[in-house]
Amino acid sequence: MTLPEFMNPRTINRCAPRAACLIWLGIVASAVAPAWADTVSPAAGTDGHCFAGSHAIAIGGPAAAPFESWGQGKVSAWFSPERLPAVFRRTIRPELTFQSAPWDWSFTGPRAGLTIKVRAGRAVIQRRHWDSTAFQTMRDQPARHPWWHQQALDLPFDGPLRSIEVLADSDGMVRVEVNGSESRTFPWTEDLIRHQIRIPADREFRATIDAPGPEAVTLQVHAERPRQTMIGFGGIASMPAYHLLPPAARQEWWRLLRKYNLLIQREYPVGRRLNREMNNWDDPAEAVPHYYGDNFPNGELSDFAYLRELRRQGGQIWFEFWGLPEWVGDDDEAYARAMINYCLRTREATGRAPEIVGIQNEVHQSAERWHSMTRALRAALNHAGLHATRIHMSDAATLKDGLRRLEAFQSDPEVWKMIDFTATHMYDAQDHFHSPRDFDPLLVKWREQSSGKPFLSTELCVNDNAWQLDSYRGALPMARLYHQNLAVADAAAVLFCWTLLNVEQPSYGWTRSLFVPDESRGGTPVASSHQLRLYGAWSRRIHAGMRRLETSVAGASGLLASAWQGNGEQATVVAYNPTYRPLSLAVDWPGKSFTTLELADPWHQNVPAAAPGPVVRVPPGAIVTLTNVPLLEPAQP
Repeated sequence: MTLPEFMNPRTINRCAPRAACLIWLGIVASAVAPAWADTVSPAAGTDGHCFAGSHAIAIGGPAAAPFESWGQGKVSAWFSPERLPAVFRRTIRPELTFQSAPWDWSFTGPRAGLTIKVRAGRAVIQRRHWDSTAFQTMRDQPARHPWWHQQALDLPFDGPLRSIEVLADSDGMVRVEVNGSESRTFPWTEDLIRHQIRIPADREFRATIDAPGPEAVTLQVHAERPRQTMIGFGGIASMPAYHLLPPAARQEWWRLLRKYNLLIQREYPVGRRLNREMNNWDDPAEAVPHYYGDNFPNGELSDFAYLRELRRQGGQIWFEFWGLPEWVGDDDEAYARAMINYCLRTREATGRAPEIVGIQNEVHQSAERWHSMTRALRAALNHAGLHATRIHMSDAATLKDGLRRLEAFQSDPEVWKMIDFTATHMYDAQDHFHSPRDFDPLLVKWREQSSGKPFLSTELCVNDNAWQLDSYRGALPMARLYHQNLAVADAAAVLFCWTLLNVEQPSYGWTRSLFVPDESRGGTPVASSHQLRLYGAWSRRIHAGMRRLETSVAGASGLLASAWQGNGEQATVVAYNPTYRPLSLAVDWPGKSFTTLELADPWHQNVPAAAPGPVVRVPPGAIVTLTNVPLLEPAQP
């Protein structure tokens, strides 16, 4: 059987704003191809194999060729040619003359799927999972493939069925609505890529499926209203994980570190195990397993040779303790000596002391203790001649606690003058992943209470149990959080928790680290999940020293965008579309032009292409980076 032209992935580039097709599939009886506009490739920021507009479908009938479905008998089916975007709305409208046929509308992905089973007067939503062979042990009889059903959701309706709408939003939720009124909404963070309709072989079915068309939007950049200056991106590279990389993989690591502009190494040093002689900072025997399942030692270790190479690659070193050395206790002078010892060792090994040191990571102290630690540290830095090393406040695990710490540091004006940066983590953002706009007031409060000091967002990742998966939809809330940090809280640096981590249970890689070693490919570092491409949409083309400019949006609501200006003509715009509509984006930035477009979506990991012109398509759930800033190349030996 020859596939219709519109089903051939090699010929599909973009949907026209309104296309109509008549599809008979039982499997396929006849087809009329929609009008695909072959003007922009998917790598150049289009929505690829998507629907837009209304599409007529017909299943069954005299010309159909039913097929045997294992365990279901003979059925006729329509298989959609489109590849669903990460965020979508699809509405089906059955013809009233075909109301009696029972039918199923299934949405499927690599790990799970949804099926809406329509019967007389009701729609039943099945949530199916097939990503573990352990599911077979939960069944009385084995299935042909592993699967498990969550509890079904029932949607009764009165009268004829006029429509079913499925909306998968960017906040990890799905809503199924019948006849524009009755609906069920539930969490769903798995990816859904294809959809199909099946009916019994002796029935017929006619309907139309509607998909939203593009909406025009203009981003206006206000060069006269500058905001924060970027310091950079990065996180913690686990030294034991790096040590396990073979030589070729280490070379690849430095290439990736530069390419993704992850040039801030936030040290996770020997803490409680630091001896009084302070000579075991880089002793591999001191590395400890983190609390991440059955993993090997990953944390609490420095490597001054690594830091030397990082410096050669143009990187920065940030340092702070988590747990204090046992012999420090409440002695602030001993605390300061340990901090200065690390700084001097770093200067000896790399030629420069750390750019930034923190008071202490996450551990709660009294306001009085934080004040005395700050005074002791600043005095010790000055005494050692390390006047250029700056200090950030103690960073809390959550923004709410960060606000309390901010007040504690501000309660002593002398101490507040010694603090160069505010800092916090934001693990409480996960409480708002399903309603991210509710987090904005806290971010605004943080920005306003920072009193003009630059803000370092020192640790972001996902550790909530409900979000431990590698799907693109599961990663999307982090994309909004990066935007919120940069465009709402005015962050001058945004750090992921880990940049490199070696784990056993894979979820710790998917959600805590940007890279993991791939043992099946010689240990080379690879993207741990979709987290890297979302983070990279900002980090790759916003370099240190670039300044954010205020923007405003004319046209469609929902676009999240930021604009960044570097030296000379350098400029970058990052545009994230969290809506279910494709957006046709124009950028109004007089005097600036872009040479490159990068696309981050479920199928493109920051894929670069030539900028297409004055208007670019931003698919639902995708991030488009428009830029003329070159990628960083690794420093030559």
